[in-house]
Order: sequence, then structure tokens, then C-alpha cells
Amino acid sequence: MKPINPKPLIKDDFEDAIKQAIQQVKTSPWLKPTIENLKIKEIEIAEHLSTLLKLEVDQQEVEQCKLAGKCLKTQGHYVVTMQRNAVGFLERKFAPCPMLDDQLKVSRFLIYDDFNPEWKDSKLFESLKQREGQKALYVYLMKVLQKQTKDGLALIGPHQSGKSFALGIFAFRYALNELGTVGMLDFNLQLPRLVASKKLDTLGFNRELERLQKLNILILDGLGSQPISEEMLTDVLIPLFIARQKLGFITMVASTAPIQQLEGLFKGYKDKRMLMTDWLQLVQIITKPIYLPALMPL
Repeated sequence: MKPINPKPLIKDDFEDAIKQAIQQVKTSPWLKPTIENLKIKEIEIAEHLSTLLKLEVDQQEVEQCKLAGKCLKTQGHYVVTMQRNAVGFLERKFAPCPMLDDQLKVSRFLIYDDFNPEWKDSKLFESLKQREGQKALYVYLMKVLQKQTKDGLALIGPHQSGKSFALGIFAFRYALNELGTVGMLDFNLQLPRLVASKKLDTLGFNRELERLQKLNILILDGLGSQPISEEMLTDVLIPLFIARQKLGFITMVASTAPIQQLEGLFKGYKDKRMLMTDWLQLVQIITKPIYLPALMPL
């Protein structure tokens, strides 16, 4: 008995399969936002066909994670995303299937590298109202959680007074309840890094600045601990605060000193000092001060 040989594949079979795969990508509801945002052409779809098909599968898995409320794989899994590099070519990028980025809706660039696990304890948030000098902060944050106010906040107190910790607990609760997007920008590390990225990756810098501007709540931590340069003001802080004021989003600032006393932090030419004055006036317009006593950590 002669063995049965399968039908040999011919060139037309491959071409038909590729055409079907390209059509699948073009009509996929999972890939439509990526194709529209990056303006991917058909010739680029053909060049990156395998990546786009993998992206479609990953997008479906991420959606299942959202519906389940947890990551379905015990070790988590990595998701392929597409982006354009500085010269416009498409590139693959990998990211974990994150509870922070997807379920908690927290900006990738802004939030601390890791949430402090203690922030998940709701008792810590409730303890604010039991501390002398922190009751006003508790009342304000509760109003924000209940969407009863759009006033910003200037949380003022010395080091170790619990400013960052209190706002971290609040950020976790706000994101966990999916009330909107929330992010933290640290003056010591993240702001200088963001300013420096403008020279290396202008498109990436603009995307991050736009994301900052559109967060429902932005927390700027560490004001008063480092000098503020002209580039920080002109590239990030002034356009950021103007945009957020126009859009009506809430901005919170944690500072070691009253806002009006921070002019001495400006690092630059004297004729540019007015930039610092204008920005500090803008901060005072869109935020209301709350003072924390010294040595009162949560």
C-alpha cells in the first residue's frame, strides 16, 4: 500500500493565507485603535503581520483579565504593544499584563515603581480623621472620592509628616475604585528625567506631557526639596498647570514649605526668575493649602 502524500503547498496558498491574515488584522476590533492611532498602512501591516496577530491575542487576554478582576496567569504575562520610534518606524514593545496599568488605570510613567503594599490597608486612610491636624486632609480627600469638589490641594508640612504616605494611600483607593486616572510625579527623580527625555525623544516627551495633562488627578510629590530650573518650568510645569486648569482636573502638590516661600528654589538667570513667580502664583490659584504638623507620620 502506497503512503498517502499530502497535497503539496504552492505559492498561491501562501499568498491567500497572507491576504486573509491581513484582512483579519484590518477588521479586528482589538487592533482598530492601534491601527488608527499609529496610522499604520497596509504595507506596514504585511511587514509586521506576526506581531499584529500576537497583539490581537494579547489584547483579548488583557480584556479577560479586566473582566475577571485579576491576572489569569499565575506568573502574569507579557503583552505586545506597537509604537513608532523617533524616525517613524514601527517597533515592538513588551509590557506585563498589569493590574496597575489596566485594572487600576494608572499611568505607566508617573506612578511609583511599586505601590507600597501597606497602602492597600483601608484602615490607614480612615486613620487620617483620628489625627490632630490631619482631619482637614481626610475631609478634603473624601470629597474628592465622592466627586464633591474639583479644588486642588497644596499639602504643606516638613519631612516625615506623612504627606506622601497619605496621598499614596489616597491614590491607591482612587484608582482601585476606578474613579479615574491618577498619577504621581516626583520632583526628585521623575521630573528631571522627563525634562531630559525631551532632547532624546521629543515624540515620547510630548506623549508623556499630554498624558500628564489629561490625568483626572495628578500628585506632584517632593516640591521644596530640589532646585527648579528654567527648563523644568518652560518645558513641563507651566504648560502642565495651564492645561490642567483649563481642563478642570485636580492637581495635588506636596511641599515642605508654603508655596509663596519657594521662589528661592529657582535655578537660572535672574531675568528668568519671573517664570518661577508666575508658576507659583498659578499653583496658589488652583490649589488650597492644608498644613500638616511636624513629626506626625501615619
